[in-house]
Amino acid sequence: MNLLPWMTLVFLLSAGSSFADVDVNWLTRIVNAIRTEYRINGQFCLAANIPLNHDPNRLNEVLQNDPYSRNVEDTLSGGDVYTGSSVVVAKPAGAVHAEAQVLKNLQPLISNSRNHFLLIYSYLSACGGKCTNPNNRFNILKDIEKNVIPYWTDAAFVFTRVFDKPKYGDAPTKDDLEQSLIQLGNTGLHLRNIFRCYKPQNLEFQCYSCSSQRKVADVCVENNIVPQKRGRSRSGSRDSTISRKRPRINQSDSSSSSSRSRSGSRSRSRSRSRSRNNNRG
Repeated sequence: MNLLPWMTLVFLLSAGSSFADVDVNWLTRIVNAIRTEYRINGQFCLAANIPLNHDPNRLNEVLQNDPYSRNVEDTLSGGDVYTGSSVVVAKPAGAVHAEAQVLKNLQPLISNSRNHFLLIYSYLSACGGKCTNPNNRFNILKDIEKNVIPYWTDAAFVFTRVFDKPKYGDAPTKDDLEQSLIQLGNTGLHLRNIFRCYKPQNLEFQCYSCSSQRKVADVCVENNIVPQKRGRSRSGSRDSTISRKRPRINQSDSSSSSSRSRSGSRSRSRSRSRSRNNNRG
């Protein structure tokens, strides 16, 4: 009997496996802590490698070698990608979006992926014209398939604002936005592990799954929607321990317009003038 090479067998087995579900409450606390530490204005992307079941109140232990006020801020100000021991952070650089820069530079985190949860956070949702367009050379689909899926069994893609107002071209339709999320989920992440973390009007900061009854949840394609249930994702909330469940992230940005400036300043100001430039570059 001919036996498959063991490396081929491992690949086939892993390719058929799926990510664990995320604990939404855990994810919400983790994302909130990340956003508190990395106070970055404008569009940016961050990947954080977090031990499974890690207490969100002790996240500083994970980030202690990568503080924003020291190395990260200076690196981003110089136009470079920050690659640390636990996080990779980038802002847009010309035609290359922040997500692509982060996902191409995950090597420092890959070496310690075992028993860790990978949080991929982008302030703006992935755009359909470039990020999730398989025909665009700067798409992030291939980067997720190559640098995330083979190494992590627990991961989530999280965003705060829906990218619905590009600087150039027509605004995406609701169907365009849904298809972009579906393409992102088809990388192996799965739609249920994509979250919008934000602060709806008159509600607390919370993460919501983009999967609702096997379809894309409205909360992930409509910026001003107010979820019906508080503190739950649209696919159902889970308890606060992450027992192999992927976190669902909610972001505390209650701005009313989704202007996404990929080329520069994506202001997170919480002033009443929340209008943002939604350009991805």
